[in-house]
Amino acid sequence: MGPYVPAPSQSVHIAVVEDEDGLRELLVDDLRSRGHAIEGLASAEALCLHLSVHPIDIVILDVGLPGEDGFSVASHLRQLVAVGIILLTARTGAKSMERGFLQGADIYLTKPVDYDVLETATVNLHRRLSSSAAAEGAYADFCVNTVLDLPRSRTRQAFGCRLLAAFSRAAEVGEFRAFYLSSQKI
Repeated sequence: MGPYVPAPSQSVHIAVVEDEDGLRELLVDDLRSRGHAIEGLASAEALCLHLSVHPIDIVILDVGLPGEDGFSVASHLRQLVAVGIILLTARTGAKSMERGFLQGADIYLTKPVDYDVLETATVNLHRRLSSSAAAEGAYADFCVNTVLDLPRSRTRQAFGCRLLAAFSRAAEVGEFRAFYLSSQKI
Protein backbone atom coordinates (compact mmCIF):
# COMPACT_ATOMS: atom_id res chain seq x y z
CA MET A 1 0.00 0.00 0.00
CA GLY A 2 1.42 3.40 -0.99
CA PRO A 3 1.45 6.59 1.03
CA TYR A 4 -1.85 8.31 1.74
CA VAL A 5 -2.39 11.28 -0.54
CA PRO A 6 -5.61 13.27 -0.19
CA ALA A 7 -7.73 13.29 -3.34
CA PRO A 8 -7.88 16.70 -5.06
CA SER A 9 -11.45 17.11 -3.84
CA GLN A 10 -10.17 16.38 -0.33
CA SER A 11 -7.62 19.17 -0.28
CA VAL A 12 -6.19 19.60 3.20
CA HIS A 13 -7.07 23.07 4.51
CA ILE A 14 -4.12 24.35 6.53
CA ALA A 15 -3.46 27.53 8.47
CA VAL A 16 0.19 28.35 9.12
CA VAL A 17 0.46 30.70 12.10
CA GLU A 18 4.00 32.10 12.14
CA ASP A 19 4.97 35.67 13.03
CA GLU A 20 8.25 35.60 11.07
CA ASP A 21 7.21 36.73 7.57
CA GLY A 22 9.99 34.97 5.66
CA LEU A 23 9.49 31.58 7.27
CA ARG A 24 5.70 31.86 6.97
CA GLU A 25 6.01 32.56 3.23
CA LEU A 26 8.38 29.60 2.74
CA LEU A 27 6.05 27.24 4.60
CA VAL A 28 2.99 28.49 2.73
CA ASP A 29 4.70 28.23 -0.67
CA ASP A 30 6.03 24.73 0.00
CA LEU A 31 2.75 23.32 1.29
CA ARG A 32 0.75 25.01 -1.47
CA SER A 33 3.10 23.47 -4.08
CA ARG A 34 2.22 20.07 -2.60
CA GLY A 35 -1.48 20.65 -3.30
CA HIS A 36 -2.80 21.93 0.01
CA ALA A 37 -5.24 24.80 0.44
CA ILE A 38 -3.28 27.06 2.75
CA GLU A 39 -3.45 30.40 4.51
CA GLY A 40 -0.51 32.13 6.17
CA LEU A 41 -1.35 34.10 9.31
CA ALA A 42 0.88 36.19 11.57
CA SER A 43 -0.89 35.98 14.94
CA ALA A 44 -3.38 34.20 17.17
CA GLU A 45 -5.86 37.01 16.52
CA ALA A 46 -5.58 36.52 12.75
CA LEU A 47 -6.18 32.79 13.23
CA CYS A 48 -9.29 33.46 15.31
CA LEU A 49 -10.72 35.74 12.62
CA HIS A 50 -9.85 33.24 9.88
CA LEU A 51 -11.48 30.33 11.74
CA SER A 52 -14.70 32.29 12.16
CA VAL A 53 -15.14 32.29 8.38
CA HIS A 54 -13.06 29.45 6.89
CA PRO A 55 -12.96 25.74 7.70
CA ILE A 56 -9.51 24.47 8.65
CA ASP A 57 -8.32 20.87 8.97
CA ILE A 58 -4.86 21.48 10.43
CA VAL A 59 -3.15 24.41 12.14
CA ILE A 60 0.64 24.62 12.00
CA LEU A 61 1.40 26.83 14.95
CA ASP A 62 4.56 28.64 16.04
CA VAL A 63 4.99 28.53 19.81
CA GLY A 64 6.75 31.91 20.05
CA LEU A 65 3.95 34.13 18.79
CA PRO A 66 3.63 37.71 19.99
CA GLY A 67 0.75 38.21 22.42
CA GLU A 68 -0.94 34.87 23.03
CA ASP A 69 1.70 32.16 22.62
CA GLY A 70 1.26 28.95 20.66
CA PHE A 71 0.80 26.80 23.76
CA SER A 72 -2.20 28.87 24.83
CA VAL A 73 -3.61 28.93 21.30
CA ALA A 74 -3.29 25.13 21.07
CA SER A 75 -5.17 24.74 24.34
CA HIS A 76 -8.02 27.00 23.16
CA LEU A 77 -8.20 25.28 19.77
CA ARG A 78 -8.38 21.86 21.38
CA GLN A 79 -11.32 22.96 23.52
CA LEU A 80 -13.31 24.70 20.79
CA VAL A 81 -12.78 23.12 17.39
CA ALA A 82 -11.90 19.77 15.89
CA VAL A 83 -8.64 20.54 14.11
CA GLY A 84 -5.25 18.93 13.94
CA ILE A 85 -2.52 20.89 15.70
CA ILE A 86 1.14 20.80 14.71
CA LEU A 87 3.42 22.88 16.91
CA LEU A 88 6.48 24.17 15.05
CA THR A 89 9.07 25.73 17.33
CA ALA A 90 12.72 26.42 18.03
CA ARG A 91 12.20 25.07 21.55
CA THR A 92 13.86 21.66 21.62
CA GLY A 93 13.70 20.76 25.31
CA ALA A 94 11.71 17.83 26.64
CA LYS A 95 9.73 20.07 29.04
CA SER A 96 8.63 22.30 26.18
CA MET A 97 7.63 19.29 24.11
CA GLU A 98 5.72 17.81 27.04
CA ARG A 99 3.92 21.12 27.58
CA GLY A 100 2.99 21.21 23.89
CA PHE A 101 1.39 17.79 24.04
CA LEU A 102 -0.38 18.60 27.31
CA GLN A 103 -1.82 21.75 25.72
CA GLY A 104 -3.30 19.73 22.86
CA ALA A 105 -0.71 19.40 20.11
CA ASP A 106 -0.98 16.31 17.93
CA ILE A 107 2.56 16.73 16.59
CA TYR A 108 5.58 18.68 17.86
CA LEU A 109 8.26 19.59 15.30
CA THR A 110 11.38 21.66 15.84
CA LYS A 111 12.92 24.35 13.64
CA PRO A 112 14.56 24.24 11.27
CA VAL A 113 11.96 21.86 9.91
CA ASP A 114 12.57 19.52 7.01
CA TYR A 115 9.75 20.21 4.53
CA ASP A 116 9.36 16.53 3.64
CA VAL A 117 8.94 15.67 7.33
CA LEU A 118 6.37 18.46 7.72
CA GLU A 119 4.49 17.19 4.66
CA THR A 120 4.49 13.61 5.95
CA ALA A 121 3.32 14.74 9.39
CA THR A 122 0.56 16.85 7.83
CA VAL A 123 -0.72 14.10 5.54
CA ASN A 124 -0.61 11.45 8.27
CA LEU A 125 -2.44 13.71 10.72
CA HIS A 126 -5.09 14.50 8.11
CA ARG A 127 -5.57 10.80 7.36
CA ARG A 128 -5.97 9.99 11.06
CA LEU A 129 -8.39 12.86 11.65
CA SER A 130 -10.40 11.98 8.54
CA SER A 131 -10.89 8.37 9.56
CA SER A 132 -11.95 9.22 13.13
CA ALA A 133 -14.10 12.14 11.96
CA ALA A 134 -16.04 9.88 9.60
CA ALA A 135 -17.41 7.90 12.53
CA GLU A 136 -18.02 10.95 14.74
CA GLY A 137 -19.31 13.05 11.85
CA ALA A 138 -22.20 10.76 11.03
CA TYR A 139 -23.60 11.14 14.53
CA ALA A 140 -22.82 14.88 14.78
CA ASP A 141 -24.43 15.59 11.40
CA PHE A 142 -27.53 13.68 12.41
CA CYS A 143 -27.82 15.67 15.66
CA VAL A 144 -27.13 19.07 14.10
CA ASN A 145 -29.39 18.48 11.09
CA THR A 146 -32.18 17.16 13.28
CA VAL A 147 -32.01 20.10 15.68
CA LEU A 148 -31.40 22.82 13.14
CA ASP A 149 -32.72 21.38 9.90
CA LEU A 150 -30.23 23.55 8.01
CA PRO A 151 -28.36 22.62 4.85
CA ARG A 152 -24.59 22.22 5.12
CA SER A 153 -23.40 25.78 5.15
CA ARG A 154 -21.07 28.27 6.76
CA THR A 155 -24.11 29.43 8.77
CA ARG A 156 -24.46 25.99 10.31
CA GLN A 157 -20.71 25.77 10.89
CA ALA A 158 -20.67 29.18 12.60
CA PHE A 159 -23.66 28.16 14.71
CA GLY A 160 -21.89 24.95 15.67
CA CYS A 161 -18.83 26.94 16.80
CA ARG A 162 -21.01 29.26 18.90
CA LEU A 163 -22.86 26.29 20.37
CA LEU A 164 -19.58 24.56 21.20
CA ALA A 165 -18.21 27.73 22.80
CA ALA A 166 -21.37 28.06 24.90
CA PHE A 167 -21.12 24.42 25.91
CA SER A 168 -17.46 24.90 26.89
CA ARG A 169 -18.37 27.92 29.04
CA ALA A 170 -21.16 25.93 30.71
CA ALA A 171 -18.76 23.05 31.36
CA GLU A 172 -16.23 25.39 32.98
CA VAL A 173 -18.75 26.69 35.51
CA GLY A 174 -20.80 23.50 35.84
CA GLU A 175 -24.03 24.95 34.46
CA PHE A 176 -25.12 22.21 32.08
CA ARG A 177 -28.79 22.61 33.02
CA ALA A 178 -28.73 26.31 32.07
CA PHE A 179 -26.93 25.43 28.83
CA TYR A 180 -29.48 22.74 28.00
CA LEU A 181 -32.43 25.02 28.68
CA SER A 182 -30.97 27.88 26.63
CA SER A 183 -30.19 25.53 23.74
CA GLN A 184 -33.85 24.46 23.62
CA LYS A 185 -34.81 28.03 22.64
CA ILE A 186 -32.66 27.96 19.50
